[in-house]
Amino acid sequence: MQGMLHPVRRPRHVALLAGLLALAACQRTSDAPTGAPAAGTPLAAPATATDLSPLLDALPTCALDGWYIDLQTDRPAHPWLAANAPKPCKVDEENEIATFCMRGQWKGLPVEEVVLPTMTFVSFRGAKIGLPLEKARPVVRQRFGQEFPGGAAYEAGREPKLMADPEDAQRSWLLCSTPELGHDVDSGGSISYSGMNLPYDHDGCSYRYSPVDFCDAPHRAAIEDALQHQEPNFNQHYLLVQVDDRPEFFQRTLVLVDTRTGRATPLPIDAFTGPAGKGGDATGYGTLETGVDQPQFCLDGALLVYRVFEEGRFCFGFDGERFTGHETQYMQPMDDR
Repeated sequence: MQGMLHPVRRPRHVALLAGLLALAACQRTSDAPTGAPAAGTPLAAPATATDLSPLLDALPTCALDGWYIDLQTDRPAHPWLAANAPKPCKVDEENEIATFCMRGQWKGLPVEEVVLPTMTFVSFRGAKIGLPLEKARPVVRQRFGQEFPGGAAYEAGREPKLMADPEDAQRSWLLCSTPELGHDVDSGGSISYSGMNLPYDHDGCSYRYSPVDFCDAPHRAAIEDALQHQEPNFNQHYLLVQVDDRPEFFQRTLVLVDTRTGRATPLPIDAFTGPAGKGGDATGYGTLETGVDQPQFCLDGALLVYRVFEEGRFCFGFDGERFTGHETQYMQPMDDR
């Protein structure tokens, strides 16, 4: 069940974490970038450092699609890593963990490394921060509203844990613990909800300037119910879940759920509804057109985005991380709105 440790998982969980942090403390190999900071040297995030947001923005929800090595290409499956840091600077073959060295900043934090598994289902993914824990905590608290202390959400793979580097007091880690297969599977064999992924600019569980909280109780209940009782209805293994957000106005939100992992990705809209009637208000719900063998789904009616309604037929795809096809304002960078 979600939030509980699988009884056979803990010994390997601890061993992997210890191995990971020990590996991170080792000297960089000859493939590492030159000019790497010496151990014990605290970093500030320079204004000209590479912005790692395309890679790390999903870290607060641990919905880290593509954070593994594609065995066919021998490169990271994540497109940003594949393009900008395709080769690891360190590999722990025993624990199946690769380390990618970099100099960048994310949300005011200097980031030196990211770690990800060389196989898809290995326990740890995360980022090494060039600040001691006591200095990283206030930055994380200001940016995310909490310090990510660990606990059930961390063990279930829904949130990272901020922790000290045991080998270097001037460094810290923000790590996600991916549940092993079966950890979020109930006694009937179905997958449970395992976290929300917001791949565009967002504050917490809302797209930036949207009033919709996709982590609220109605959304979580609808996702859990769909995973328990519905079959995939889009592109082989995805569920499109409609959630009544303001039924008095016939408004619904739409969340895409991966039935293999329980990860949920909300469509970046405030609501979709039917077309407006004579009085200017919708007189019914909009229509979702989808199929389990279809690479696109379409919404017929009206979309509410950024306080503006737009009527028509809007079609979307999904590449495993982000939506494709029709672009809403919430999908655009902040400077372009």
